[in-house]
Amino acid sequence: MAGEVWVRPEEEREAAVHLDGAVVPWAESRTREPRSRLDRLGVRTDQRVAALGRVEERFLAELRDRLVEVVTGGSVPAGADIIFLAATQREELGRIPGLAHFIAPGGVLWVIRPRGGREITEQDVAVSAKAAGMSVGRAVRFSPTHTADRLTPPSARRRQGR
Repeated sequence: MAGEVWVRPEEEREAAVHLDGAVVPWAESRTREPRSRLDRLGVRTDQRVAALGRVEERFLAELRDRLVEVVTGGSVPAGADIIFLAATQREELGRIPGLAHFIAPGGVLWVIRPRGGREITEQDVAVSAKAAGMSVGRAVRFSPTHTADRLTPPSARRRQGR
C-alpha cells in the first residue's frame, strides 16, 4: 500500500494509520490543534445559552470565557440557542418536553449524561426526545466521563429560523 504511516499518540497507546500522502498534513493539523469542546458542541459567541443541572464548573468557566451571558440555576431564557441539561438519572430526562419550548428555531438541546453507565442510556435519551417531538442527532464526547447527546426541535420549527 502506497502512502505514509501516520502515528497519533493516544492517552495509553499509539495508533498507526496508513494514509495517502495528501491526507497526512490534514491529520497532523487535527491532532496538533484539536477542536475545543465548545467548538464540537457548536457554541458561538453570539448565542444565548442556558446550563441546567449539575454542570461541571470547568465547563461553565469555558462558556463564560466565550459568551457574554450564560444563564444557570434553573431558569431558561425564551429563544435560547443552546440549552445544556446535565442529567444523572432517568427522571431528569422528564424535563426535555418543557425545555423544548424554550429553544429558538435552529437551536439545540444537549443532554449531558454519564458515559457507558446504566443510569441513563442513549436509548433513554432517544425515548424522551421522541416524546418531546425532538430528533436525536450525533453524540459528542463531552469529557472522559460524560457524553453529550444532541437533540433538535422538529424540522418545521427549525425552518422558521431560516
